[in-house]
Amino acid sequence: MTPKSGPKEARAQRADRIAYWRLRGLSIREITKKLAEEGITRPNGAPWSHMTVKKDLDKLETQWQERAARTTATHKANQIAEIREARRVAWARVKATKEGDLYSHEDIGEIRRLLELEAKILGTNAPEQSIVGGMEDRPLMIKGYKTVSPEDWD
Repeated sequence: MTPKSGPKEARAQRADRIAYWRLRGLSIREITKKLAEEGITRPNGAPWSHMTVKKDLDKLETQWQERAARTTATHKANQIAEIREARRVAWARVKATKEGDLYSHEDIGEIRRLLELEAKILGTNAPEQSIVGGMEDRPLMIKGYKTVSPEDWD
């Protein structure tokens, strides 16, 4: 039965039920059947079409992806802020030291670790190079590609 409160509320109820069943692994056809079984129908009492359920599901999945992206971006921003604050505190301790050799200070290692962590989170760290060779210095054979031998590595 469609709620009497209006079309927006009916759409919201339908979307809630579609989300509920999709997150439990039901297919579009199964969801359409469940809507009819629960009496969530069109204003004229007819069941919702598979296409309507698919469109609702597409909208829901887009919303979920956008929310996940915002949540991830917020989490990264918080991590970066914490790393920068820890780095600021470590630099303050280094600057306040009375030792002659500042670069042997234990906080320098911590600052370096924090810089590496920040670069990793931001994706600005340089990729590492991996070289793969064949067994016992024989050429590496890759189907569909030319033969790559150790002489080609340089």
